[in-house]
Amino acid sequence: MGLFRNRSLRVSPRVFDDAALTAGIELDDSQRVAVTALCSPDGWVYLTGPAGRGKSWLMDVYTGGLPADAVARLHWHTYIRDVHRAIDTFGGMKRAVRHLLGNARVLCFDELDVDDPADGIFVMTLLRAADEHGIRVIITSNRVPDALMPSPLFHDSFLPSIHFIESHCTVIELDAGIDYRTRSAHVTGFGAGRWVTNTDNREPASRPVNIVVAGRTVRARYADSDRLHVEFVDICGTPLGAADYLDLAGRFTRWVITGIPDLANAGREPAQRFLHLVDVLYDNDIRTTFIAGVPLAGFGRAHPRPVATARLLSRLSELSSHA
Repeated sequence: MGLFRNRSLRVSPRVFDDAALTAGIELDDSQRVAVTALCSPDGWVYLTGPAGRGKSWLMDVYTGGLPADAVARLHWHTYIRDVHRAIDTFGGMKRAVRHLLGNARVLCFDELDVDDPADGIFVMTLLRAADEHGIRVIITSNRVPDALMPSPLFHDSFLPSIHFIESHCTVIELDAGIDYRTRSAHVTGFGAGRWVTNTDNREPASRPVNIVVAGRTVRARYADSDRLHVEFVDICGTPLGAADYLDLAGRFTRWVITGIPDLANAGREPAQRFLHLVDVLYDNDIRTTFIAGVPLAGFGRAHPRPVATARLLSRLSELSSHA
């Protein structure tokens, strides 16, 4: 592994203690282990564990203690979108990755979740470039490295990449049994949204409009300058990806999604798209009303369901109302 090129670039454990005091939380033993690893002068760190255990909070505090120009912070969904755009602009994968890394001395990669061979290539090109240039890497993921690329069709081909990650990273599992997202204040953004159970399937009158996203047309029940009301079948039943949802999240700051079935009845691809959609709405702090045929307490519990359902349910638990 390439030498971390500025060993003096480090964060004091006091920064984490102060942040925990401000947030009104007490760091558990596994989080203390993570803090020790993050505060060391070098070495890659891979934070994993169930949703809501504080992985992103630890990364937020860590990056907040570093000079802003020293850090490149990338999120899984936005990285996949941005690397495609950079390839078109710079004419090659390696040039695209170097552009995204810029002059960073630390790369923080949120929510790593590889399940597609092409995405796996994009991720490994990034990590190998970071290694070659002595850039420290901090990763958060709900999956341990060996659980990446879970499809049995592709997992074996990804094993060299898994071994690369395991050999470069200190892997720390966070699991105190507490989902800190359930302690959200539910004041603004995604946390101020609602989950509404509507079993009679009757909806108020709408003003249908077509929205163009990356050359595809999405039907909406209603849209204005900042609000979007869509049916589940239209937003998740059509071949849209995370990049498309990011586009829409940039255009509309308040959403209503109607007609949400239980994941077991949604179909494999629509259910997976719903996970990606909620990821984007959560990460962009979009206030959303979810109107579903089942209460949130019973949603996503039946099988079959996507692999990352636990993360989805954790994020939905932050909603202010489960009426």
